[in-house]
Amino acid sequence: MKAAPLLLATWAVSLIAADREGPGLPKGWRERRFGGTAPASFSIARESDNAFPVLCVRAASAASMAICDVPEPPTASATLRWFWKVGASLPAADLRKKERDDAAARVLVGFRYEPKRFSPLERLAFETAREKGRYPPGATICYVWANRERAGEHFASPVSERIRILVLRSGDAEAGAWVDEARDLAADYRALFGDEPPPVESVAVMADTDATGVTATAWFRGLTLEAGVSGSALRFERDPSAKRSADLWNRRRSRLIRGSGILFGPIRTRARKGGLHS
Repeated sequence: MKAAPLLLATWAVSLIAADREGPGLPKGWRERRFGGTAPASFSIARESDNAFPVLCVRAASAASMAICDVPEPPTASATLRWFWKVGASLPAADLRKKERDDAAARVLVGFRYEPKRFSPLERLAFETAREKGRYPPGATICYVWANRERAGEHFASPVSERIRILVLRSGDAEAGAWVDEARDLAADYRALFGDEPPPVESVAVMADTDATGVTATAWFRGLTLEAGVSGSALRFERDPSAKRSADLWNRRRSRLIRGSGILFGPIRTRARKGGLHS
Protein backbone atom coordinates (compact mmCIF):
# COMPACT_ATOMS: atom_id res chain seq x y z
CA MET A 1 0.00 0.00 0.00
CA LYS A 2 1.36 3.41 -0.96
CA ALA A 3 2.34 5.60 2.00
CA ALA A 4 0.47 8.82 2.65
CA PRO A 5 2.25 12.07 1.78
CA LEU A 6 4.45 13.38 4.53
CA LEU A 7 2.89 16.80 4.79
CA LEU A 8 -0.53 17.76 3.56
CA ALA A 9 -2.55 20.94 3.76
CA THR A 10 -5.65 19.08 4.89
CA TRP A 11 -6.57 18.51 8.53
CA ALA A 12 -5.63 16.51 10.48
CA VAL A 13 -2.71 14.73 8.86
CA SER A 14 0.54 13.11 9.83
CA LEU A 15 3.76 14.85 8.89
CA ILE A 16 5.80 11.67 9.08
CA ALA A 17 4.88 8.66 6.98
CA ALA A 18 7.22 6.28 5.25
CA ASP A 19 7.14 3.40 2.78
CA ARG A 20 10.68 2.33 3.62
CA GLU A 21 13.09 1.94 6.51
CA GLY A 22 16.77 2.76 6.77
CA PRO A 23 19.12 5.75 6.57
CA GLY A 24 17.91 9.09 5.27
CA LEU A 25 14.87 11.30 5.56
CA PRO A 26 11.23 10.58 4.75
CA LYS A 27 10.07 11.64 1.32
CA GLY A 28 9.26 15.33 1.18
CA TRP A 29 11.71 16.33 3.89
CA ARG A 30 15.00 18.18 3.36
CA GLU A 31 18.13 18.52 5.45
CA ARG A 32 19.72 21.79 6.44
CA ARG A 33 23.40 21.57 7.28
CA PHE A 34 25.58 24.13 8.99
CA GLY A 35 28.82 24.93 7.24
CA GLY A 36 31.90 23.70 9.06
CA THR A 37 29.84 21.44 11.34
CA ALA A 38 29.51 17.69 10.95
CA PRO A 39 25.91 16.74 10.12
CA ALA A 40 23.70 14.55 12.27
CA SER A 41 22.49 11.24 10.84
CA PHE A 42 18.83 10.54 10.13
CA SER A 43 17.04 7.24 9.71
CA ILE A 44 13.51 5.86 9.48
CA ALA A 45 12.52 2.89 11.58
CA ARG A 46 9.63 1.13 13.25
CA GLU A 47 10.25 0.21 16.85
CA SER A 48 9.23 -3.23 18.05
CA ASP A 49 6.71 -1.70 20.45
CA ASN A 50 5.38 0.76 17.91
CA ALA A 51 3.81 0.27 14.49
CA PHE A 52 4.21 3.93 13.52
CA PRO A 53 7.17 5.23 11.51
CA VAL A 54 9.82 6.84 13.68
CA LEU A 55 12.35 9.44 12.58
CA CYS A 56 15.61 8.92 14.46
CA VAL A 57 18.26 11.64 14.77
CA ARG A 58 21.76 10.82 16.02
CA ALA A 59 24.24 13.62 16.61
CA ALA A 60 27.88 12.82 17.46
CA SER A 61 29.62 16.19 17.89
CA ALA A 62 27.27 17.18 15.09
CA ALA A 63 24.26 19.27 14.13
CA SER A 64 21.83 19.40 11.23
CA MET A 65 18.11 19.80 10.81
CA ALA A 66 15.34 17.88 9.05
CA ILE A 67 12.72 20.24 7.63
CA CYS A 68 9.24 19.61 6.26
CA ASP A 69 7.73 22.57 4.38
CA VAL A 70 4.04 23.36 4.68
CA PRO A 71 2.77 23.68 1.08
CA GLU A 72 -0.28 25.70 2.14
CA PRO A 73 -0.33 27.60 5.43
CA PRO A 74 -2.61 26.19 8.12
CA THR A 75 -5.16 28.38 9.83
CA ALA A 76 -4.33 30.44 12.89
CA SER A 77 -5.96 27.78 15.06
CA ALA A 78 -3.49 25.07 14.05
CA THR A 79 -2.25 22.67 16.69
CA LEU A 80 1.02 20.78 16.35
CA ARG A 81 1.11 17.36 18.01
CA TRP A 82 3.98 14.93 18.31
CA PHE A 83 5.69 12.26 20.38
CA TRP A 84 9.38 12.45 21.15
CA LYS A 85 11.96 10.52 23.10
CA VAL A 86 15.60 11.12 24.03
CA GLY A 87 18.31 8.78 25.22
CA ALA A 88 19.52 11.37 27.74
CA SER A 89 19.75 15.10 28.22
CA LEU A 90 23.03 16.97 27.69
CA PRO A 91 24.65 17.89 31.03
CA ALA A 92 27.09 20.43 29.59
CA ALA A 93 24.57 22.25 27.39
CA ASP A 94 23.32 25.75 28.15
CA LEU A 95 20.66 27.13 25.83
CA ARG A 96 21.34 30.72 26.90
CA LYS A 97 24.98 30.63 25.79
CA LYS A 98 25.94 30.46 22.13
CA GLU A 99 29.10 28.47 22.85
CA ARG A 100 27.05 25.71 24.57
CA ASP A 101 23.78 26.01 22.67
CA ASP A 102 23.01 22.28 22.26
CA ALA A 103 19.88 20.25 22.96
CA ALA A 104 18.94 16.59 23.12
CA ALA A 105 15.93 17.26 20.88
CA ARG A 106 14.22 20.21 19.22
CA VAL A 107 11.03 20.76 17.26
CA LEU A 108 11.02 24.05 15.36
CA VAL A 109 8.11 25.87 13.75
CA GLY A 110 8.92 28.50 11.13
CA PHE A 111 6.48 31.35 10.47
CA ARG A 112 6.29 33.01 7.09
CA TYR A 113 8.22 36.17 6.38
CA GLU A 114 5.74 38.99 5.70
CA PRO A 115 7.42 42.18 4.42
CA LYS A 116 4.74 44.46 5.88
CA ARG A 117 5.91 43.51 9.36
CA PHE A 118 9.43 44.82 8.79
CA SER A 119 11.16 48.11 8.08
CA PRO A 120 12.75 48.88 4.68
CA LEU A 121 16.19 48.09 6.10
CA GLU A 122 14.97 44.77 7.47
CA ARG A 123 13.30 43.89 4.16
CA LEU A 124 16.59 44.53 2.40
CA ALA A 125 18.28 42.07 4.76
CA PHE A 126 15.65 39.44 3.95
CA GLU A 127 16.21 39.96 0.23
CA THR A 128 19.92 39.42 0.78
CA ALA A 129 19.25 36.23 2.75
CA ARG A 130 16.86 34.84 0.15
CA GLU A 131 18.05 31.55 -1.35
CA LYS A 132 16.58 29.58 -4.26
CA GLY A 133 13.48 31.77 -4.20
CA ARG A 134 12.86 31.03 -0.53
CA TYR A 135 12.88 33.65 2.20
CA PRO A 136 13.98 32.73 5.70
CA PRO A 137 11.19 32.52 8.27
CA GLY A 138 10.11 35.80 9.78
CA ALA A 139 10.14 34.13 13.19
CA THR A 140 10.73 30.68 14.67
CA ILE A 141 9.48 28.91 17.79
CA CYS A 142 11.93 26.28 19.02
CA TYR A 143 10.44 23.69 21.39
CA VAL A 144 13.28 22.05 23.30
CA TRP A 145 14.14 19.06 25.48
CA ALA A 146 16.69 20.77 27.71
CA ASN A 147 18.94 20.00 30.67
CA ARG A 148 19.48 22.84 33.14
CA GLU A 149 16.51 25.00 32.08
CA ARG A 150 13.14 24.28 33.67
CA ALA A 151 10.08 23.21 31.69
CA GLY A 152 8.09 26.35 30.90
CA GLU A 153 11.09 28.66 30.64
CA HIS A 154 11.23 30.73 27.46
CA PHE A 155 13.73 33.24 26.09
CA ALA A 156 15.34 34.49 22.92
CA SER A 157 17.90 32.21 21.33
CA PRO A 158 21.52 33.35 21.75
CA VAL A 159 21.76 33.01 17.97
CA SER A 160 18.92 35.39 17.09
CA GLU A 161 16.00 37.10 18.79
CA ARG A 162 13.85 36.00 15.87
CA ILE A 163 14.14 32.51 17.35
CA ARG A 164 12.34 31.98 20.66
CA ILE A 165 13.20 28.99 22.84
CA LEU A 166 10.40 27.30 24.80
CA VAL A 167 11.46 24.46 27.09
CA LEU A 168 8.89 21.67 27.21
CA ARG A 169 10.93 18.89 28.87
CA SER A 170 14.09 18.97 30.90
CA GLY A 171 16.53 16.49 32.40
CA ASP A 172 16.47 12.71 32.43
CA ALA A 173 13.33 11.94 34.44
CA GLU A 174 11.46 11.07 31.23
CA ALA A 175 14.43 9.98 29.13
CA GLY A 176 13.92 6.68 27.33
CA ALA A 177 10.13 7.03 27.27
CA TRP A 178 7.82 8.44 24.64
CA VAL A 179 6.34 11.78 25.68
CA ASP A 180 3.44 13.38 23.83
CA GLU A 181 3.00 17.10 23.17
CA ALA A 182 0.24 19.31 21.77
CA ARG A 183 0.90 23.00 21.17
CA ASP A 184 -1.44 25.81 20.16
CA LEU A 185 0.90 27.54 17.74
CA ALA A 186 -0.95 30.85 17.56
CA ALA A 187 -1.21 31.14 21.33
CA ASP A 188 2.46 30.30 21.78
CA TYR A 189 3.44 32.87 19.17
CA ARG A 190 1.42 35.62 20.84
CA ALA A 191 2.95 34.82 24.22
CA LEU A 192 6.52 34.66 22.92
CA PHE A 193 6.52 37.50 20.37
CA GLY A 194 3.68 39.73 21.60
CA ASP A 195 2.03 39.88 18.18
CA GLU A 196 -0.42 38.03 15.94
CA PRO A 197 1.28 35.14 14.11
CA PRO A 198 1.95 34.94 10.39
CA PRO A 199 1.12 31.64 8.68
CA VAL A 200 3.18 28.57 9.55
CA GLU A 201 5.53 27.62 6.71
CA SER A 202 7.65 24.75 8.04
CA VAL A 203 8.19 22.23 10.82
CA ALA A 204 11.61 20.81 11.64
CA VAL A 205 13.28 18.41 14.07
CA MET A 206 16.87 18.13 15.19
CA ALA A 207 19.37 17.11 17.85
CA ASP A 208 22.63 19.01 18.13
CA THR A 209 25.84 18.31 20.03
CA ASP A 210 28.46 20.21 18.05
CA ALA A 211 29.13 22.62 20.94
CA THR A 212 29.37 20.05 23.74
CA GLY A 213 31.11 17.32 21.72
CA VAL A 214 28.96 14.45 22.98
CA THR A 215 26.62 11.96 21.30
CA ALA A 216 22.85 12.21 21.56
CA THR A 217 19.95 10.33 19.99
CA ALA A 218 16.39 11.56 19.65
CA TRP A 219 13.30 9.92 18.16
CA PHE A 220 10.19 11.60 16.74
CA ARG A 221 6.85 10.16 15.66
CA GLY A 222 3.24 11.19 15.23
CA LEU A 223 4.04 14.72 14.06
CA THR A 224 0.63 16.06 13.10
CA LEU A 225 -0.79 19.44 12.17
CA GLU A 226 -4.44 19.87 13.05
CA ALA A 227 -6.89 22.71 12.56
CA GLY A 228 -9.75 23.55 14.88
CA VAL A 229 -8.41 21.31 17.65
CA SER A 230 -7.26 22.82 20.91
CA GLY A 231 -3.68 22.30 21.99
CA SER A 232 -1.79 23.63 24.98
CA ALA A 233 -1.17 27.34 25.04
CA LEU A 234 2.14 28.53 26.38
CA ARG A 235 2.24 28.11 30.13
CA PHE A 236 4.95 29.78 32.14
CA GLU A 237 5.53 31.66 35.32
CA ARG A 238 4.55 35.28 34.89
CA ASP A 239 7.81 36.98 35.67
CA PRO A 240 9.09 40.35 34.43
CA SER A 241 11.27 38.69 31.81
CA ALA A 242 8.19 37.39 29.98
CA LYS A 243 6.82 40.85 29.28
CA ARG A 244 10.29 42.25 28.63
CA SER A 245 10.90 39.52 26.03
CA ALA A 246 7.81 40.55 24.04
CA ASP A 247 8.59 44.26 24.44
CA LEU A 248 12.12 43.78 23.15
CA TRP A 249 10.77 42.10 20.03
CA ASN A 250 8.52 45.05 19.28
CA ARG A 251 10.89 47.88 20.25
CA ARG A 252 14.16 46.66 18.79
CA ARG A 253 13.14 45.18 15.47
CA SER A 254 15.52 47.36 13.54
CA ARG A 255 18.39 45.70 15.40
CA LEU A 256 17.26 42.10 14.99
CA ILE A 257 17.95 41.64 11.32
CA ARG A 258 21.57 42.65 11.73
CA GLY A 259 22.14 39.30 13.39
CA SER A 260 19.36 37.24 11.87
CA GLY A 261 20.08 38.32 8.31
CA ILE A 262 23.45 36.67 8.78
CA LEU A 263 21.85 33.74 10.55
CA PHE A 264 19.56 32.91 7.69
CA GLY A 265 21.94 33.80 4.90
CA PRO A 266 24.49 31.46 3.31
CA ILE A 267 25.69 29.09 6.00
CA ARG A 268 29.36 29.53 6.74
CA THR A 269 29.85 29.31 10.49
CA ARG A 270 28.38 27.52 13.47
CA ALA A 271 26.86 30.79 14.75
CA ARG A 272 24.06 30.33 12.24
CA LYS A 273 22.73 27.19 13.90
CA GLY A 274 19.04 27.18 14.71
CA GLY A 275 17.32 28.73 11.70
CA LEU A 276 14.95 26.88 9.39
CA HIS A 277 16.21 28.34 6.14
CA SER A 278 18.01 25.95 3.85
